[in-house]
Amino acid sequence: MRRRGLLLAIGVLCGLGGCAAMQSTKRMNRLQDRTNAYRALLRWGQYEDATHYIVFRPGTGKPEKVDLEAMRPIRLASYNVIEQIVAPDETEATLKVVMTYYHEESNVLHTLRDTQYWWYSDEDERWFLGTDFPDFIGNLHKGR
Repeated sequence: MRRRGLLLAIGVLCGLGGCAAMQSTKRMNRLQDRTNAYRALLRWGQYEDATHYIVFRPGTGKPEKVDLEAMRPIRLASYNVIEQIVAPDETEATLKVVMTYYHEESNVLHTLRDTQYWWYSDEDERWFLGTDFPDFIGNLHKGR
């Protein structure tokens, strides 16, 4: 009888460990899915849809408004994640991204480095981008 209780306790603990591992995998897959979707939206010029990924943590302010009209002639040539750092508790991630892009009128390639802070909402079970939209337009004017 005592042995059965011990085996049951071990089984429960193993099951809980498995659940935690599954939750971790699920959360990391969600991060990958969200960051890939965001990248695709930028890549295909769907900037308005991309802005919907930007949600600051409660109490940390509001994102800057994006001038979607000014973004209309901006085209991405590449989007490369050069570093991804995930917090030990897997509720925050920082992505360092390098993008090359051009304005349709000039066709001159520009490079923009962007540091993205992603955070996970347990309530919504989804990742949100907690940094402003990349400043493509401001970066264009820097080079002049």
